Amino acid sequence: MCSFTLDTSGESTDSFVKCILPGFSRNFSLVSLHFRPGVSRLSREWFHVRNVVRRNYCLVTRAAHFAAGRNRSRHCAQALEPVASSTALVAKVSDMASVSEGEAVEMIRENLRSLQSRLGYLRAAGVIRNTLRLARTSGPAPPTGQP
Repeated sequence: MCSFTLDTSGESTDSFVKCILPGFSRNFSLVSLHFRPGVSRLSREWFHVRNVVRRNYCLVTRAAHFAAGRNRSRHCAQALEPVASSTALVAKVSDMASVSEGEAVEMIRENLRSLQSRLGYLRAAGVIRNTLRLARTSGPAPPTGQP
């Protein structure tokens, strides 16, 4: 689920929020929350729910920029893993890259595989730019076994 509309009001709404609140911060799929007129949303619980939705929307946006190749920064790369299975991410990558949803899914998978490899992670983190070469340092010679 990436969008949710709540159109009840009063105590039932507050009860619903209190019911979903435990563990809600582990939700990475809800990116849109709409309220009908009359829904109270001033409590601390509502603030927490709206904050999680805002976080998820920002993660999806950053991850889409990374997967579509628009922004290859570490900041955007770090957003990809938590929302990689989000339908909202697929839609956003599809829109940004002007590709079908199937192609967007493949772009997301490729970028995720790249990040999960050690070299891909080092590139995304900015530790290396293009290639990684290991050079022998000039230090003491290895022991030859003779005294």
